[in-house]
Amino acid sequence: MKQLPIILVAVISIALGIWLGMPEQKPVTGYEHLGGDFVVQSTNGDVKLEDFRGKIVPIYFGFAACPDVCITALSGLSMALRSLSHDEMAQIQPLFISIDPDRDTPAKADEYAKYFHPSIIGASTDAENLKAIAKRYLVIYAKVAMEDSAMKYTMDHSSKIYFVGREGKILSTASHGESAEQLAKQLKAALAY
Repeated sequence: MKQLPIILVAVISIALGIWLGMPEQKPVTGYEHLGGDFVVQSTNGDVKLEDFRGKIVPIYFGFAACPDVCITALSGLSMALRSLSHDEMAQIQPLFISIDPDRDTPAKADEYAKYFHPSIIGASTDAENLKAIAKRYLVIYAKVAMEDSAMKYTMDHSSKIYFVGREGKILSTASHGESAEQLAKQLKAALAY
């Protein structure tokens, strides 16, 4: 019985030595079957997600005539981006993709996005490509008629920010209403991943 503590210490020591010698494992995160590469259009031509490998890409899907939801989400993202250092910002490329291709040209989408932060690329695409991208990212949107409005219609849509990692995979998402502080934490976590 006196040998039991000695054996226990030896087993713990061996296990600890094996554990300390193992390479660091990153936590399993992300959304394996969500997201993926795409091509949309900006004022400077095609924007491909794959062009931003090595950077963190927060993506938001919305529309320039949105009266509230997009404003809240993009304002929060803007404040989060402004809280980062110059070196951190150099590793991030935010992207706004319009879900209203009938009204939002690439120029209009970009002007709208840059109102919130100068680094956000605003982009648009045709209805068919948008539908394919939205399906892969689980973005829900629908045109809603507004007969008594000069706008004629609005867009109902989900409101989520997708944090795409350096290898093109979604690492996390932020639901509508997340604070700028929380968004900044998610950006920093993505940078550290």
